[in-house]
This record gives sequence, structure tokens and C-alpha cells, in this order.
Amino acid sequence: MTLETAIMTIKFLWPLVLGLSIVIIDNGQYLRAETVTLKESQRQQLRSLDAKIILPNYIPPGFQASEIKILTEEGKGYAVLFENAENSCFLVEGIENTRGDDGLELEGTLALNSPLFGEGYWLNYGTPKNSELRQQFPEPDLYSDWMKMGEYFYRLSGALIAREEYDYPNCRQDISPSEAVKIIESFGDNN
Repeated sequence: MTLETAIMTIKFLWPLVLGLSIVIIDNGQYLRAETVTLKESQRQQLRSLDAKIILPNYIPPGFQASEIKILTEEGKGYAVLFENAENSCFLVEGIENTRGDDGLELEGTLALNSPLFGEGYWLNYGTPKNSELRQQFPEPDLYSDWMKMGEYFYRLSGALIAREEYDYPNCRQDISPSEAVKIIESFGDNN
């Protein structure tokens, strides 16, 4: 190991010693490690669930974990809001009981190949394919299938769900479907 490699290794591992999560950011040219810092109270909230905490190991540049909601109705769980300065956002949800599928067939789907959850899951995005439903639900949506691990279900969801189900009114714009796939495929066990 060269001195330069040793120094880079120490710089990379030091946040782990401090108890911070590492996020790998790929800007298309190179990978760089950044830390996702959660407040100690947020960390304690997540630890209190006695569940596997699944969070992404990749987040798009400019995004940060800004808020955590601990869910107590309809079973226990959590939702972590990631947002940027332009009011783009996404949620990572982990819940004990799924709330069910929206049942709407959206315009777009992308296959997911998650190292953690495997194949057979989809990212759904856009407006409903059915024209009558599109008139009733004109806003585009973005969400993955619920992915099961143990007694919990996990997914990524976009701005519409953040606003309507979690009362985050500033979430106005979804991330791109390709970014959503990268995030989901980077999900890791953070216990």
C-alpha cells in the first residue's frame, strides 16, 4: 500500500469511526465519498424501531437527508426525506405493514436489480396510462414497488407522496427515474 493510498483510506474511514454514514456520489466522471450526517436525535429515533434500517448508499449531488418521521399508525416504520435547494425530493420508507399498491398503472416502469432485494421489483413513474384516471390524477407520481425484507417493506417514493402522505409541502419536483433507480439499487442495511 502506498502512502497516498493509506492517506485516502484513512480519510474515507474516519467518518465511520465517528459514526457517520458514508454516501458514494457518482457524478459520471469519478466517485467521491461524502457523509450523510443525521442529528443524534434522528439516529436515536431510527434505533428505537428495532428494525432493519435501509438507506441509500448513493444520493444525487446536492441532496441531503433533511428530516426523519417515525411512523406509529398502522404499524411502526420510518420515512427519511432527502431534498435539495430546488425543492426536489424523494423519500426512503420502511414500514412494518405495507399500505397496499396504488393500483394505478403509470406511463413508465423501469426494472430494478437491487443487490439487497434482488430482481422482480419495478420503479413506477409518470401519470396514469388510463385517460380517465389521468384526468382524475393529473400529477406525475414516482414510487418503487414495496420490497420485503424480514417483517418490513421498503421503497423509494417521490414528491407527490411526500406532499400528500407525509405533509412535506415544499417537495415540488421528482428526481429523474434514472436517478431513482441508482438510489434504489444502492440501498444498504444500515444497522
